[in-house]
Amino acid sequence: MKRLAVITTGDVEEIRTSAVDSLFAPVFVSNGETLADADGRPVAFEALLSTPCVALVGWSDADSTRLETIQQRLIAARAAITPDIVILDEQPSWEALMVGVAHCVERFILLQAKLIGQQTRDLLALRKAHDGLQESFSALERYLGERAIPMLDEAFSCEPGQPLPIGDLRPTERSAGARQYLPVSTKTMGAFALHLAEPDPNASGDLCAEIHVPETGRTIASWRIPVAHLQRGWVTFGLEKTAGGLPKSAHLLVRCEGDAGSARLSLGPINPLPLYQLATSAGRPITARSLALKVFVALPGIQLTHDELTFLPDHMLSGPRTPPRPLGRLAVAPSHLKTPKLVLPRGTDQPDFDLVRFIADETAVLVHPGRDEPTVAMFENCVPAGTRRLSADILVDNAAAPTVGFRLGIVAAMPAERIPMEMMGVADRASPLRISDWTFIAPGRRQTISMSFDPPVGPEGASLVLATRMPDGISPDYAWAKFKRLHIETV
Repeated sequence: MKRLAVITTGDVEEIRTSAVDSLFAPVFVSNGETLADADGRPVAFEALLSTPCVALVGWSDADSTRLETIQQRLIAARAAITPDIVILDEQPSWEALMVGVAHCVERFILLQAKLIGQQTRDLLALRKAHDGLQESFSALERYLGERAIPMLDEAFSCEPGQPLPIGDLRPTERSAGARQYLPVSTKTMGAFALHLAEPDPNASGDLCAEIHVPETGRTIASWRIPVAHLQRGWVTFGLEKTAGGLPKSAHLLVRCEGDAGSARLSLGPINPLPLYQLATSAGRPITARSLALKVFVALPGIQLTHDELTFLPDHMLSGPRTPPRPLGRLAVAPSHLKTPKLVLPRGTDQPDFDLVRFIADETAVLVHPGRDEPTVAMFENCVPAGTRRLSADILVDNAAAPTVGFRLGIVAAMPAERIPMEMMGVADRASPLRISDWTFIAPGRRQTISMSFDPPVGPEGASLVLATRMPDGISPDYAWAKFKRLHIETV
């Protein structure tokens, strides 16, 4: 049985050990501060570190000095237990020694109980903080899972200008295809889109694309897509995940293999910077324009999810590519945009000027935000059944304006003149309102926002909703928010 040491200043003859086998073994300290056991054998100080000492018992105030010296030595040696000192005003004996031990052990247990109580309270507080953090992460996961905010954010857009035959991208002896510099780094790049000006469902060739990193000479993703699978409009290529790590350059390499028929990609406007111009794989300019493209970014180092119309890299496929579901891409008819209905918060008076205006020659809608509340414009029954995606180009139409927030979406049923402002919060699947998150842009910028609908719009159709607002505390003076190129994709 492992025994616990009790150091005392008493005499061996005065303190007889218990007749039974005791848990406590007395160690006697002399005036010279040497240690000995009950049989008079010397006890090394280091032995007290392996046989913990639980009490220092003296019999007069004069014993305090010797016991304090022993206690300080135990503290300096970092003993497992720092024993307390007790002075007994009694005749030294084994029974009295056990009383002293009881006092010391009681104090030790009391201190341990206080420590355990404090640690228990700390653990409870930590558990509450952990549960709160876990709930926050769960809420964020649900928020992202419900697509209340997009996982991918459009970082760059080059609008289509003139067509480029895909057949012109066939490899030659001098070039393995075309190269386009992408104005984002591999750290956050999540997808890109090319614009198809003219499809050819009878083409037998393939369009091949690769994302190449020149710093490492590595290809991080590649696609081989039958040209016959490409549909008119923006064709999106999605990565499995963002690369994370150190930012590196991204080059898009494209080539055509086989007969592309009459299919054509789109080029953007003329770009005076050679870096952004479409070039051969060897770097020789092909044209003074870049490809019409969009680039999307996400948080670095995360797995990405894409909709069914996005082409995934070849290594993520378990079999041959299947053709995507046929889509109908059409613009919102100008006749629907000519008759907007301003939807006001409850208790709001009619404004003294038109907050919503239709610009006929641009087929655009201006929506002026209010000072304290969003401005919401509704265009009734202009979203057909089967709509799965709605998109628009947004910009602030006055250089003197501040930053403005934009949203677009649909509503299946709505009061004719008033809308509860709580419906303008995060879109809920149970709500008749399905709307994008706020996107804030400043004057001089142009961006595309979109909203996907899963499931698509039902057979009854829906109404288009356009909303704008100001950041808190900012004046809405000159803040004309413009929606252009309103397009609908139907299944």
